[in-house]
Amino acid sequence: MDFRQLDYFVTAAERQSLSAAAELLYTSQPHVSSVIRSLEQELGTKLFDRTHYGVRLTEQGRRVYDYAVRALTEQRLMADAAAQRAKESLSIITTPSSNMAALFTDYYQIHDCGNCHYRYYEGGVETVLSRVSSGEAELGFVFIAERQQPALRRLLEQHRLRFDSLLNTDLVLYVGENSPLHGRQSVSLDELRGLRFVQNEDDFFSISDLLSVSHPSASVMPICVVRTNSDYTMMQLLKTTDLCNLSSYWLKDRYTRLGVQRLTLEGFGDGIRFGCITAQGRPLSHTAEHFLTHVRLAIAGEQNTSKEI
Repeated sequence: MDFRQLDYFVTAAERQSLSAAAELLYTSQPHVSSVIRSLEQELGTKLFDRTHYGVRLTEQGRRVYDYAVRALTEQRLMADAAAQRAKESLSIITTPSSNMAALFTDYYQIHDCGNCHYRYYEGGVETVLSRVSSGEAELGFVFIAERQQPALRRLLEQHRLRFDSLLNTDLVLYVGENSPLHGRQSVSLDELRGLRFVQNEDDFFSISDLLSVSHPSASVMPICVVRTNSDYTMMQLLKTTDLCNLSSYWLKDRYTRLGVQRLTLEGFGDGIRFGCITAQGRPLSHTAEHFLTHVRLAIAGEQNTSKEI
């Protein structure tokens, strides 16, 4: 049995006609019939009932069809994977971040020359750790509160990973024009009471937990109305409703260009660390090193610009 036999069989079953299958496969009807007959002989069972109107799967043929479809799908996936490995590749996973999405887009526009295959995913911190540890992603990017670092260190040791800090950043409040806080420069912790929020999907290191983690005595917790893993949905809700978002701040123009205002959250400066997770003992590819340099340069440029303002 080979994949050619399975391909001919599946095509004939889906077209319910040997002649139609032959036309699709660019061969002759007798050749299709001969290949399928050889498959029937190898399996020792009849796969089709032949009629004047075409062919129809037998009961055993339906079982073989399900197997053949799965086998051909796996074969195509393996062929695609082999083709992708022949190119350079870069696989990234990050906690949800408009800034990282913007940086990746900038990198692709500037540096892509058509010979690299990219994967870009978002997920919770534990998903980031798991994918980098398994080799599914070469680079992982996370935001973590200062007081959460001991827990992160334990997970890094468990998965044989390392964390390189790239930036200390603030916890801030994002609001749109419909928010009662629009136009303000800053907001106090007490003023968060009663506000309604849209937040990224939670995991162990969720942004919405940072208030209590950074300030354990804080009695104000956000009322989360919407949870989403969609950056587009997040931005649309901020722009068109009174919902707010607690998040980090490091690329100053990203949200401003989209009509969303950033408010300083008093007492939460430099409360979040942003960094890159990689596997210990696994050298980075040239493309991964290049992308990491791109991120570092973007952060350095942002910090220099901030000093000038």
